[in-house]
Amino acid sequence: MTFLYTLYRIGVAVIFVSGITAHMVNSKLGGKWFIYMTDQGIFFLTIHFVIEAILVTSRWVWEKKNLDNGSKCKKIKYLFNFEVPLIDF
Repeated sequence: MTFLYTLYRIGVAVIFVSGITAHMVNSKLGGKWFIYMTDQGIFFLTIHFVIEAILVTSRWVWEKKNLDNGSKCKKIKYLFNFEVPLIDF
């Protein structure tokens, strides 16, 4: 994982969280905000982006701390990504 990709994921999550917060404050619906399906969809999409940002950030931090183990994990990852599809042929 690169640092720029990590920043991108965090930025997308922050934009969605701030957008939902602003929309909830401006709509003045209170608890009724969750009734509308479009609002629920955007809310679940925001949860998805926040979880994804957490996972990408934790993996980036883990790779920075474990440089030696990262090479073994990458070899296994490449084995599954490149060798397994060749078996289908």
